[in-house]
Order: sequence, then C-alpha cells, then structure tokens
Amino acid sequence: MNDKSTIFARQDPLIFGTNATIKTNTNENDEGNGEDDSYEPNVSFKPIVQLFAVEVKTGEEDENVLFCELAKLYPFDVESNQIQRT
Repeated sequence: MNDKSTIFARQDPLIFGTNATIKTNTNENDEGNGEDDSYEPNVSFKPIVQLFAVEVKTGEEDENVLFCELAKLYPFDVESNQIQRT
C-alpha cells in the first residue's frame, strides 16, 4: 500500500481547468412561474377590541421635587473583601 498512485487514482488537471462553463440567467429564456413581480397583496387588519385612553392617578401629581439623586447599590462580599459588580 506504499504505492501513491493507488491512493488518488484519478488526478485529472482539467477537472477545475478551462473546460468549466458558466451559465448565466438571461431574460430571454426566463419563463418564470407566470406571476407578476410587482404584486402587492391588499390586506387590512381591523381591531377586535376598542381601547380608550385612561388617565392614571398615582397621588403624586401635586408634589414638588426638592431633591433627586440616582445611585447604584453593589453588594459587598465579606469573604473576598470586595464589591461584587453584576
């Protein structure tokens, strides 16, 4: 089995050579499936339930904001003595 000619018996250099032809699709031979390409379906969706705007009252409408601060809280890991950032 040391004979290398039996491993790859067919080593034809013209497999990927100049004998390959490229076939392009032209409009002359294109018959298509008979459908118009510019067809757009006429679809309309009607609502099943009518929803009305509801005014929500939280009780905070008449309050004045005196101070506003944003912050992030990070848990502290006692074993590693570090802040855990998630």
